[in-house]
Amino acid sequence: MILIIIQFNNIKMTTDLFIDVKFKIKTTKNKFKELINYKNKHNIKLNDEITEHLKKLIELWNNNKDANIEYYFNMKQHHTYINCQIENIELKQLWEDYIKSGLELRTNLIFLNEYLKNKMT
Repeated sequence: MILIIIQFNNIKMTTDLFIDVKFKIKTTKNKFKELINYKNKHNIKLNDEITEHLKKLIELWNNNKDANIEYYFNMKQHHTYINCQIENIELKQLWEDYIKSGLELRTNLIFLNEYLKNKMT
């Protein structure tokens, strides 16, 4: 009976972590969409390099099929380039909200990854 309870708790913990990660992915992606929609609606011009990094991020967000930790970590170089370069105050705030959500997502992904690795050993 104790073994069954422990297994149930592990399944519940894993399920809760997956749900948290899926929710955070959706939240972060929505914040990114909000940023892009605002930029387009207000016709905010950015330099060519920032625009290229945003296009790559759009492509990455549109092609993500799962919660693979490496996939999201590969977005980092684009985020790093754009950070602190947006001058429009409203767009900068949307970017910062997006980055904050992304950092929370990364934390959840790391925790889930470590939890699953430890379960396998």
